[in-house]
Amino acid sequence: MSSPFDIADRLTEAYADLDPLEATITGIAGREHLPTDFSPDGHHARADMFRTFRKEMGAHLGHDDPVQRFAAEVVTGWLDTRLAEHDAGKWTWDVNHIYSPFQWICDVFDVMDKETAQGWSDITARLESVPFMLEGFEQSLRVGLADGRVNARRQIESVIEQARESAGDESRFVALLEEAGKAGVDTLPVADAVQKARAACGVFADFLSDVLLPEAPDADGAGLERYRMGVDRYIGVDLDLEETYAWGWEEVRRLREEMDRTAAQVDPDKTLAEVIELLETDPARSAATREEFVEFVSAIQDQAIDQLDETHFDLTPEMKRITVNIAPPGGPLGAWYVGPSEDWSRAGSIWYAPGSRQSLPYWQEVSTAYHEGFPGHHLQVCYALAEQERLSRFHRMYVWYSGAGEGWALYAERLMDELGYFE
Repeated sequence: MSSPFDIADRLTEAYADLDPLEATITGIAGREHLPTDFSPDGHHARADMFRTFRKEMGAHLGHDDPVQRFAAEVVTGWLDTRLAEHDAGKWTWDVNHIYSPFQWICDVFDVMDKETAQGWSDITARLESVPFMLEGFEQSLRVGLADGRVNARRQIESVIEQARESAGDESRFVALLEEAGKAGVDTLPVADAVQKARAACGVFADFLSDVLLPEAPDADGAGLERYRMGVDRYIGVDLDLEETYAWGWEEVRRLREEMDRTAAQVDPDKTLAEVIELLETDPARSAATREEFVEFVSAIQDQAIDQLDETHFDLTPEMKRITVNIAPPGGPLGAWYVGPSEDWSRAGSIWYAPGSRQSLPYWQEVSTAYHEGFPGHHLQVCYALAEQERLSRFHRMYVWYSGAGEGWALYAERLMDELGYFE
């Protein structure tokens, strides 16, 4: 009989076959030229595969070996969550500002290989498939529309804006074409594929604007039903939701008081809002250019890795590699992290999307750098990736609970403050 680790290996390959985009983002090689099917058929195919593996893995929940038993528990928990979301129809209405198929379709190009001819061949092939992926996504959203399930208005409005920008003359796809020119590859196939991708984004924006948005509720998608579904995926435990909600507001109050105290240290004669305005606009507290900002974040990452390795953490050479990047236009604003590839050939990376801003203030970004990079998400993901003896392959490559992941990163911020790195 197969062990949980064996089953997890097969599940990893099967899932990568049915979702090549997530495989690329996660760092599993071999499918960089392939699209993901976001149509109802694609979602059903993944759910059927999950059910098959859930049944097989479920037989090992009582395994004698604690490492194998843990693998079975983690993977079945992950599969149960995804199946519950599928059966609840989340795939029929999940279009949102920051993390839905539209963003995956566009963001995947950021982490694809741009150093080799094969890499650009893969990029071209995947650009060619953008119309197919967005058409499938539209088909799924039409299922939700027919059932009266449409996400909140401001979520859809945000994606319309992102899609319009991605279809425009200064989109992320145009930037990709410019990179191809600098790389010295034949740009004619890339240019043709870029045009198809841009046009598909325009068509998708029209669908959202003309068909979906008029049916969207004004109220945000919040409340017990949504939270009950989300808490399993993001936390992985059962919670008293009313108690958690009350605790959340207490945390908001506590943090606001901390902000007021810290603002007084900056300027006791200013309000919190005035201090934030100062920190946002003071040239002495900002990077004048995006290049200067990238250098600043890279420097504090290099410093942390150099000073904390062999004192607080034990790092391999691969774990010491991390890049800092400005994301191309057309996506949600903010900062995020992408882990290294499974074979470590791709370094972990921090991404910043500052919108149209050129001068970037520092005041939020020291803690953010430690959160997104080292010793935050980067260290956590690298440690997990290296634990081949204790964590199944599927666990290492796919399983992420925000309660643990963001908890680690927030702890990393506090740790760096305690160690004096915020000074």
